[in-house]
Amino acid sequence: MKTALPCLLSLALATGACTDAPESAPADDPAEVSQAVTTTSFTATYTGQGNNATTCNTSFGITGQEPTTAGTFPVFLYMIGTGESSTNASATAAVAGMASRGFVAASIAYNSGTFSNCTTISGKARCIFNGASSTSALSVLCARAKADCSKGVVVGGFSQGAVISTLAK
Repeated sequence: MKTALPCLLSLALATGACTDAPESAPADDPAEVSQAVTTTSFTATYTGQGNNATTCNTSFGITGQEPTTAGTFPVFLYMIGTGESSTNASATAAVAGMASRGFVAASIAYNSGTFSNCTTISGKARCIFNGASSTSALSVLCARAKADCSKGVVVGGFSQGAVISTLAK
C-alpha cells in the first residue's frame, strides 16, 4: 500500500540582524516612508470543492479589504489552516496588513475541516486558483474594479492553507 505524506512549507523573511538596540534610519530613508493606505472591506463568493467532491460545486466566502485610493492594485489571497474560519484573527490580520500596503487582499474560505490527501488538496487548489474559471476565487478577485492581477498575485496561508498556496501556479 502506497501512502502519500503531506508536507508543510514554511517561509520566513528576515529584515535585519538580531540586536537589542533600536534601529534608527535617516529621515529621508525610503524604507521609513509610511506605506499605510485607507482601506474598505468587501465580501464575495466563489465556487469551491465541497465535502467528498471532485468538482468545484459549492459556494464559499471571500472576505477582504482593498485600498480606497484611486487606481488598481495587485492581489493577495490568504488560505486558512485546517479547521479554521476565514475570519479568524490571523487571517483578518494578514488581509488588513496586505490591504494597507496597497493590495486587494482576501481570506479564502474552503472545506478546511480535514487535511485529507494530495488529490483532495489539489482539487481545493484548482477551485481556488483556476484562472480559466470565472467562478474561482482568483478570478472573482481579479474581476474586482480595484484589482489588477497583471500587477501581481501573492498567495500565502497557514498549515493546510500553506500547502494549498504552494499549488497556486
